[in-house]
Amino acid sequence: FGSSHCGPGGGSPGCMLDVALSCAMARALLCVGSFFLLNAGANPEDFERTWAEPECPVDCLCVAGGSEVEECPLDCQIEDGTDHALAMLQMRALRGSQQIGGALQHNPEQPQDANSSVPFCGLAAIRSAENDWDSMELAAAAKATGLGRLWHYNWQASTDVQADGAEYVPMIKYPGQVDLPPAGANGVGGVVLGWNEPDNGGQAGRDPKVMNDPESLAGQWVEDMQIARALGYTEFVAPAIANDVCWMDFFLKACERTPDCTGLITYLAFHRYQPKCASYSASPDNMYWRDDLSYLLSWQRLMDKYNQRGFKIKGFVMDEVGCLTSDYTSTAPADEQMQYMSQFFKQTIVEAKLGNATVRRRIRDTPYIMPRGPDAHSVNASSNSTITYQPGMCRAVDGGPQAGNDTIRAMESLHSVAWFSVDGGRGYLGGEVGKPGLNPLGKLYTETCRLVHNQGTHQGPSSSQQESDQSHDPDEDEPTRQEPEPHNESENSMASHEDSEKPRGPDIFVPPQQHRDQLQTANSSVPF
Repeated sequence: FGSSHCGPGGGSPGCMLDVALSCAMARALLCVGSFFLLNAGANPEDFERTWAEPECPVDCLCVAGGSEVEECPLDCQIEDGTDHALAMLQMRALRGSQQIGGALQHNPEQPQDANSSVPFCGLAAIRSAENDWDSMELAAAAKATGLGRLWHYNWQASTDVQADGAEYVPMIKYPGQVDLPPAGANGVGGVVLGWNEPDNGGQAGRDPKVMNDPESLAGQWVEDMQIARALGYTEFVAPAIANDVCWMDFFLKACERTPDCTGLITYLAFHRYQPKCASYSASPDNMYWRDDLSYLLSWQRLMDKYNQRGFKIKGFVMDEVGCLTSDYTSTAPADEQMQYMSQFFKQTIVEAKLGNATVRRRIRDTPYIMPRGPDAHSVNASSNSTITYQPGMCRAVDGGPQAGNDTIRAMESLHSVAWFSVDGGRGYLGGEVGKPGLNPLGKLYTETCRLVHNQGTHQGPSSSQQESDQSHDPDEDEPTRQEPEPHNESENSMASHEDSEKPRGPDIFVPPQQHRDQLQTANSSVPF
């Protein structure tokens, strides 16, 4: 629209008023035109495309100083110094998310927020000869837990097992092997799991460099997670440790000095398998319960250390948990799994998260809660240099007067748990083959999961709370909650199965030899 007030210089009050009026008139005409076009039968999608800003095609990626393409919009151009392959992935991820649309519940009209975290409860599950794992089994678990309150994974980057209300979390199982789907599509959220057990020679640690030299891997982690971030993932779960907390300490030490690394670790991850579930009880005089508390304390101390050094770790993901036979060769029978789930998961972790004063006091007063060490930043007195990592170097160290309180904080920081649900008749949570549903173990798990979500205690404390609560008495100002009734095995246990085991597939966790160290006694310093 022309204006008599706008000369070559413009900027007069009259000119500014005319411009404002012109914009208002243009918007009004656009709205009126839209109304008549739509009522005349025009396709709304065509209309949106007509007025949308031009899309930046992947082929028109521009690099400052290089060959430029005139038709490429300025805001699509990639600045100088950006890696071309990474830029290509970013653009493809953006276009893919626009074309596919995210759908946590497989409904394209309800896109999922890729920034959301996974729920508290998950399933580590894969189809085997001993179970009937499929979409129907997942749907049964999701329904029992509550829609949107369950996640699952299969040690891979994709799955054909899907159900409404159950988020799938893909994994980059081995360093440098990234084949992820776009985040926010087909049941996938915004969380990606990192390498599986780099301290295990049968998993990611099959590469001796991965297993023996964690400080050399920070750069590879950045490369893998940058690709994930380019595909839309916003939360990055650190390599999941089988047993060796010290491996992670040295890895984070290297990550601290590697550009972009600290921002690519949202949660720490670890696994926990108990070989003495038949005699397990949530009691200070039970050495196996103390060992579990010590393991959790180790992770809390590690997170505290690195958050004080500039990381922003939100909490923990225990993405494999269950029972093993006493010789560490296979998963334990169902009745032992039930005992462990009841005593450790429900009556210890969940009750502590829910504020049960009796449980918290018991944890706080338990002796011999001993984290692992040494600290990766320790200095070798003889060489006056920081120590280097050696497999098997981790040993129990004195937990100090705050051990009990910090263990409670570890449970508060436990963001998510995934039960190892694979072997039918033992740790598997689903029904018998051909009978979809939940067995008694599955029912106990989903019932316990609902307790956490119903109380709204999914999230752990913020890093600032973690720092300020180190000397806080957990029993002060906390809600009163009655002690849970002891679990009745005779009413809820399933029939035991013979010890004979069928061979597992390559993606199923089998504890390695170094993972089978005997647990520490109350007065010993051997690994727990």
